[in-house]
Amino acid sequence: MRVREWCVSLALLALLVQSGCAQKAQPKKPKEPADFVEDVAKLEAKNPGPLAADAVLFVGSSSIRRWDLAAAFPHLKTRNHGFGGSRTVDLNHFAPRLVLAYQPRRLVVYEADNDIHEDFTPEAVAREADRFLTLVADKLPEAKTWWLAIKPSPARRKEMDRQRQANDLIRKRCATSGGKAVFVDTWTPILGPDGQPDPTLFLEDNLHLNESGYARWKAVLDPLLK
Repeated sequence: MRVREWCVSLALLALLVQSGCAQKAQPKKPKEPADFVEDVAKLEAKNPGPLAADAVLFVGSSSIRRWDLAAAFPHLKTRNHGFGGSRTVDLNHFAPRLVLAYQPRRLVVYEADNDIHEDFTPEAVAREADRFLTLVADKLPEAKTWWLAIKPSPARRKEMDRQRQANDLIRKRCATSGGKAVFVDTWTPILGPDGQPDPTLFLEDNLHLNESGYARWKAVLDPLLK
């Protein structure tokens, strides 16, 4: 009897293991703009527009959302419209609500980190960046945009070549804007002497910047915004 019970237990255990493996094997559902509806609605509720003429609107993914703008730029009026996990395609989707509705004259963008991680090609990233910059130029002709380079990070070290390619394409696009869009090199300050991402500039996840990392970004961006 004990042998039979033991065999049944083993069989049940095997089924549970197989079930768990099957669940883990299921592909992760790709993100889509609809996934960010709640986040965007919260930003709209928290930040009624339009902005003051001298304010700076920051938009983009979690690297923007996590940035303490009031502490970093106490001399500026800032508004943070970062929504974590977003890609450039999501920024484009919500641009009428998060950007155009606020009529900013100065705009800082950080996107495409997640695009590359989700296997968007550098060319696809550049096309989405061009869509955004063209939209801003058409709808907000007095606005100026500073586009921050995709940052290298220890967690995404294997993606650095494609990040670099996307940065180069976006830099070239900004160069054709007649001064309306400026590409900001926030890549180089994050590298160590060995040419790799400096781990001391990141949180424990090796993806998001810590205070020292953001200080590197501020050192590059602040003079441009002044």
